[in-house]
Order: sequence, then C-alpha cells, then structure tokens
Amino acid sequence: MRNARLAISSKKSNQYDMKVKPKLWETSRGIIPTSLNIVVLGFRPRRLLHREYHPLVLLTREKLPHFPEFPLYLEDDIECDVICSSISSGFQVSSHDLEVLTTFTLRIFQDIFHKVYDRDVGMMTYWLAPLNLSCDISSSASRDLLDWGILQFVFDNPEIPWSSSNSAAFFANRFVYDRWDGRYRYFTHGIDPSLRPSDPPPSSMARRRHMGNIMDYCLSLFKNARKKFLENCDWTQPVIKAEIIQLRRNLLDKRTNKEKIKEGDYYICLEPLTISAIPASVAAFAFAFPAIISRIESYLIALEACQELDLPISPELALEALTKDSDNTDEHRAQQIHLQRGMGKNYERLEFLGDCFLKMATSISLFAMNPDNDEYDFHVKRMCLVCNQNLFKTAVRFKLYAFIRSQSFSRRGWYPGGLTLLQGKGQSKGATENKHALADKTIADVCEALIGACCLLASKNHRFDIAVKAVTALVSSDDHNVLNWEQYSRLYSIPKYQTAVVDAAELDLAAQVKKKLGYDFKYPKLLRSAFTHPSYPSAWARVPCYQRLEFLGDALLDMACVEHIYHKHPDKDPQWLTEHKMAMVSNKFLGSVAVRLGLHSHLNHFSTSLQSQITNYVEEIEAAELESGDSPDAWTLTSDPPKCLPDMVEAYIGAIFIDSGFSFEVVEEFFQKFLKKHFEDMTIYDTYANKHPTVKFLGSKRRGIQANNIADVST
Repeated sequence: MRNARLAISSKKSNQYDMKVKPKLWETSRGIIPTSLNIVVLGFRPRRLLHREYHPLVLLTREKLPHFPEFPLYLEDDIECDVICSSISSGFQVSSHDLEVLTTFTLRIFQDIFHKVYDRDVGMMTYWLAPLNLSCDISSSASRDLLDWGILQFVFDNPEIPWSSSNSAAFFANRFVYDRWDGRYRYFTHGIDPSLRPSDPPPSSMARRRHMGNIMDYCLSLFKNARKKFLENCDWTQPVIKAEIIQLRRNLLDKRTNKEKIKEGDYYICLEPLTISAIPASVAAFAFAFPAIISRIESYLIALEACQELDLPISPELALEALTKDSDNTDEHRAQQIHLQRGMGKNYERLEFLGDCFLKMATSISLFAMNPDNDEYDFHVKRMCLVCNQNLFKTAVRFKLYAFIRSQSFSRRGWYPGGLTLLQGKGQSKGATENKHALADKTIADVCEALIGACCLLASKNHRFDIAVKAVTALVSSDDHNVLNWEQYSRLYSIPKYQTAVVDAAELDLAAQVKKKLGYDFKYPKLLRSAFTHPSYPSAWARVPCYQRLEFLGDALLDMACVEHIYHKHPDKDPQWLTEHKMAMVSNKFLGSVAVRLGLHSHLNHFSTSLQSQITNYVEEIEAAELESGDSPDAWTLTSDPPKCLPDMVEAYIGAIFIDSGFSFEVVEEFFQKFLKKHFEDMTIYDTYANKHPTVKFLGSKRRGIQANNIADVST
C-alpha cells in the first residue's frame, strides 16, 4: 500500500511552462555594448562537401561557455561536426563598428530568412560576422578575426546591381533571393546561353502558378504590378542556371524521405530577383545558423537548470539529462510516439546510471545515520527518499520542468528576442511553444538523469562528490544531508561491537578470508557479522547478523556493476542494460560466487536444513563447472542457491566498505578481481535476461498492447 501511495503517473501529462530562450541573452539587453565576446563557428565534415562554406563569428555581450561538438547534416546528409571555439578575450567596439555589425546581422535575417526587424542596436541579442580566413584563431587579436572587408561591403551595398553587359563570370556563384516571397532563394551557377527569358520553364523545375515563360515563372508580384513589370522588363537579359535552396530542413537530423526528393536544375532571370551583397559562401553557412543557435540555446538553458541546483555539470551532459525526445521516452523498445528529430541523446541512459547512484547514496547515508535500524527500516526510509513522488516534488520546487527540452528545432522559434518584427512570418499569437506536456514521472526521471550526469564528472577530491551533492539537492531530506563523499564517514558512529576485543576464532577467520580474497580487515568483528546468519543466536554471536551489511552491500555492488556495463556498452539502451544487469546482481550468480570463493564454509548459522541445502548446492555448482569446462556462465545451468549465500557476498562487500573507511575503491577492486571476468561477453546472457520473470511479464504485456492496437485498427 505504501508503494502505491508513493507512485506517480507515467501516462497522464500536465501542461508546464517551458523556457524557449536562455536568461543569458537578457543580460545587458537594452544597453549599447562597448565590448563584445567571440565564438567562432566552423564545420568539420566527415566527407567532402560540394559547396564552399565560409565560417561565421557569433558576437555576444557576455562570454559564452565552451560548447561540445555536435553534428549537422548538410547537402546529401553529409555529417559535419559543428565546432564552437570560444575566444578567451573580447574586443572593444565603437559605435560605427556596432552599426556595421548590426547591418550585416539584420541583412542575414532579411536576405536569407525573409525577416525584416526594426533596427535597434541596444536590443540586439547577438551579432554575426564572417570569419577572416587569413587569420589564425589561436594567435590573432580578437578584432582581427572578423572579415571587416565583407562587413563594410555589405554595410555600403544593400544589394548588388547588375546589367546584361556584365561578364559571364559575374553571374556565377551568387546568392539571389526573391524579395517578395521567402520561399525562393538560389545559388547561381552561371549563364545558360541556350535559353531566353521568353522560353517556357524546363521540366526540371517545380510547378508554380505562372508557367508561361521563365521570366513569368520567377516573378512573385500580383495583378497590376505584375503586368506593369512584364511590360517594362528586359527580355534580352541572360537566363541563369541555379539551384533552389531548401529552407525548412532540420539540419540537426538526417533528411526525411520527403526531403530526399532531389530538386532539379532551375533557370532564372535576375530582374525579378535581387542579388544579395552577402557572398554565396557566407550565405551557405548562414543557412545552417538556425540549427546551430538552436542547439547553443538548448545548452545554455540546460546549464541554467544546473545553476539552479548549484551543480557544475558540463553543457553536453546537462542537455542530455534534460532532453525528452518523445512522448514515451521511457518505453525503450516501444515505437516512439511523437518523436522529436535531431535533439541528440535523451536522458534515458543517464537516468539508468543516476537511479543506481541514488540507491547507493541513500543506502550509505541511512546506514551511517541509523545504527539501530534493521533492514526493514532501511528499506522503508530509502523507498521514501528515492521514490518518484519525492523527486517530482523537489523538481517542481526548483521549476526544473521549465528547463526540460521536449521540442525539436523550430524554424520560427530560433530568431532572437528583443527586436520588433516588421516583415515576415513570426511565431503566431497564442502559440503554445512556451508550454509543453510532461508526465510527472518524466520530471522525476530527469532528476535521476542529472544525478547520473554528475557521476560522470571529475571532482577535486572524490570522483562522486558532485553526484553526492546532487542527491542531497534532489531528495531534499534530512536523511541525506551531505555535500561530498567524505562526509558519509563523518556520519558514522562506530558501534561498540565493531571495536570490541577480537577473539582467536575471529582472527583466524580474518586470516583465512584474507588468504582467499586479499583484503585485510582492521575490524575482524565486521567480517564475523557479515558471515552471521539471522538464525544464529545473538547471545552466541555477540555481533549483529549480516542483514544490515547486506542492505548496504547490495547497493554498492549494484553501482559497481552498473558503472561497468554503462561504460562498456555505450550504444545499448537502458532496457538492455537493465536486463543484463539482472544477471550480474542475481542471487543465482552471487550464490555461485560464494561457493567459488569458498565463503560458504564460514557461515555461522543454526539450521540443519540450511546446511543440507548448502551442501547440495555446492555439489551442483562444482558439477556444473566441471561439465562446462569452467565456463563463465556455468552458474546459469544450476538451480537457485540458498538465499544466505548471495546475502553473504553482499554483506562481505558492505563490510569491506565500512572497514576501509567508506572507500568505494575496495568495492570496485572486488568486482574487478572476482566478478568482472564472468561478464566480458554479455551476449551469453541474452537468453538469461529474456527468461527473467520481470522481462517476460513486460514483454508479454507489450505484445498484448500491440495486438490490441492492431485489432483496433482492423476494426
């Protein structure tokens, strides 16, 4: 019943506010800047690109953090890594510099994206400039990185005039646009002497309303204005071969089948169009800028969430932890509903890692803080700490829902704020792009993903310090109130039994186990406790039974196994990881480990039937190993072990952790030395994972749902 009260919905969604622009852009907006910071934007293509792309420079009031590389897909889905190089020092700008930069930036919006904004230098969010290709980014002065020649040319020339007397070379490699219709932008290849403006449009060109001739085809004016233009235009001008530019593609993802339909060659007349002063190579790069700035803004918003929690997570991991790319992201093998393309990695793998660390962190804290609690008390308290309901409440308090990225690239949402749009389509009034539907469980999952991201960060003292801090922030409970790993040991008050006088039998046990496993106990009483069954009379044992240590060791072992499988299989989804982790931490496997390491012979218990079960199981394990030639998966062929054997292994792990002063390294060493060799090849456990009761149940449930869906469609 208590579990039911702590559960939250993974299906029912609520509308939440969503940040669409980072707060950083608002800093100093409204003030004319005197200095600007630089981020150089460039491509590193995996294959040769057909077109030349002139890199751009992004200029901002505030210095931007370092951004990781991310892929764009240009031309025929050629993958290109976007490299954002943040220059350490900014440069001073004059009022004239700002006028030149503002003109170039607004011309990019106008010529390329058919958006005319009110000119207001103080309200500019950022500026764009072409990179000076003759400069070395690493050694040149910041100001010299900008191509001031191109900037001044665009400032002086709203467009490039032309006449029929221009040389043939003039008409090649130009960026041309239709000033009246934002759908038509072209790159020119040169004159086609075989065609005239009065010729009908070639069949390679898509149909439009006016197909009488090439001049007519290129003109977007209506009625009287159209008639007047056609009466006065130059019908002797050359026809230019060109390619039309696709404007609506999400370059953060590969093309859809519809987008793969290749446009044929186009043939245009220049008089109805405008030759932009922006060079074609600069324009080609600028067409990719919406996708680039969209991803940069996502990084900045994700970093804001981490700042709210005071967690120094890198942009790459922060965005991954906050990315939900479908309505059912958590259903890893199911068909993704409303999949948002081009968002990069989603939170699911980090959630898998963070969930495990959350279990371990809370287990350590509870164990250290509550020396008188039994295993049942621990489980109940931990359940309240790690439950989705608790994480959800904390996330709502921090308003983490606003930072979750649930919508992919928007061709109308990437434009900068602050400026007034005078011409062109903007985001419609009443648009819902600043709202998104999120299930309560999604918000809780993101908390675990943020913890998982912290597990991957380097820390000054202990590698888990930031993750410990994240757990404290997100569980928001006095039962876990530490800010770094070292503070766990400070919580622990050594119980009297641990430091009591050690007898000869306990010294002998410690010596035997050291010979077998290599660990030398400072407190042999801990080892005796780890090998004391609950059936053994407490008056004889003078130490607690292994249940408390087993609770702790279970969580520690989980973390060691999850870290191994997470890093070894970076391409596997969380469902695969979960299913195969089951083999690594199963009672069946750990029971075989207890026998293989000879721990079973050290168990203190008071049960004749238990001894018989252990003896039979040992014989079965030894026979299976002999028959399989000591195969690493020989244990899968045996029956289930007595529960005390896997409990012994987990209790031993808990004991060495406490004895070593809360050192996770001893747990990792145990895993590497005795367990890892069984899981070098995880494919041998595919069948085992599929036979697990939970996996079988979920699989049958999923197949039933799919069958019902098919039945609904057929009727």
